[in-house]
Amino acid sequence: MQLRDYLHKHRIQKQEFAIKIGYCIPYLGRVCEFKRKPSERLAKAIEIATDGEVTAYEILNAKYEKVRARYT
Repeated sequence: MQLRDYLHKHRIQKQEFAIKIGYCIPYLGRVCEFKRKPSERLAKAIEIATDGEVTAYEILNAKYEKVRARYT
């Protein structure tokens, strides 16, 4: 299951979840929208917070948009 599906299923707002796991809201929002691949640490924190419903493997192996670097 992907994180955005988990949040929708359990009626949890991104802001609430971000605070629960100790990450900034915009970062978590970009991860939910597949615009930024999360770190392994964040993926593991999500897996723990969701009691394994969302696994680190699923998060890290999802297809994320290729975003250009701002300063190239």
